[in-house]
Formats: sequence, C-alpha cells, structure tokens
Amino acid sequence: MKGYINYSDWVLFMGYLAAAVVLVGLLCLLNLLLTFAVIRRLRVHTERLNHLLERGGGSGMGDTHVQAGEQAGEFTVVDHEGAELTRDGLGDGTLLGFFSPGCKPCEELLPVFTTYASTLDREKVVAVVDGADGKGALAYAERLAPVARVVVETMQGRPLQEAFAVDGFPLVFLVDAGGVVRTSDRSMRGIERASAHGA
Repeated sequence: MKGYINYSDWVLFMGYLAAAVVLVGLLCLLNLLLTFAVIRRLRVHTERLNHLLERGGGSGMGDTHVQAGEQAGEFTVVDHEGAELTRDGLGDGTLLGFFSPGCKPCEELLPVFTTYASTLDREKVVAVVDGADGKGALAYAERLAPVARVVVETMQGRPLQEAFAVDGFPLVFLVDAGGVVRTSDRSMRGIERASAHGA
C-alpha cells in the first residue's frame, strides 16, 4: 500500500531518532559542564582582579605605594623559617621584593631579583609572595628561599602588602632602618642605581 511505512522501516527510523536524541542530550550535558567550568574560572579571575583594584593595582591611578622618603606602616610577620620580621627590625639597605605567581612581569623579574639578592646578606633580603595561587606561591617561595627570607601572604592577611601599600606586581623596595623607603621600582634598575650611589 502506498503512503504507509512498514513495521521494520518504522523500527529502524525510531532507532535512529532515539540515537539522535541521546546524542543531542550528551552534547547538551557536555556543554553544561564546560559552561560551569568557565563560570568557576571567571569567578577566580574576578576575585583576583577585585583584590588588585582594592589595593589600587591596575586602576590607572598611578603609583600609590609607599614612596621614597616615606615610612612603611607597622607590621609583624613570620617568615618561612618561623623567624619574626617587623618594620622596626629592618636594617639599612634591606631589599624587599613583592611577587605574584602567574604575573608575567614577576616571572621575568624573578631571576634578576634572585641574582642581585645573591650578592647581599640573606638577612637583608625579604621576598613577599602573594599566596592567592597556593601551588604557584609555594614554587616561588622555593625559588626565593636560598637568597631571601620569604613571606607568603594569603587572602586572610597581607600585612606587608598593606604596610607598603603595594599597588601591583612586581614591586621592589630598597629600605633603610625603620622601614623608610630609599627607593622603589618595578624592575631592578632603580634599586641598583640607588645601591650604587648609596642614595
């Protein structure tokens, strides 16, 4: 008879239809999972950007960190070896470097900083690592530990970043007794000049 589908064709058609529905369902599920992963990643990035904006980093407001001749705020922290570090315990010519894992300029500055720091007394070098990225912070700390006292700061407390009003990464300070800033720079050039001239 014309116009009718026989039973075996109908079963075959329904099999194809069921397979197509299952395939579309699996694709929708995969899309949903990928969307959740992207949203989760965006939340992490948003938190990091908000944290930087709260401190003035990337806001386009210029340098808002502690400037030459100014004194850093008071702080008391414990370094990676358990030794206490305070503002008043900083001596003349102390080098402080602030780094954040995942920051390309930080990654570029790190070998220059460690090379320069290796020429100094280790007690006069402090490296501060932003600990928002746990594994990355530990890797930075391991690279800095041979030449510096390392402090990893987390979201729960950033006393050194607050004391020096860190407004972005990387940032390097040369300070004198009592935390008075001699100079600061986002590279080592200004630090090396100030050290050479004893300014």
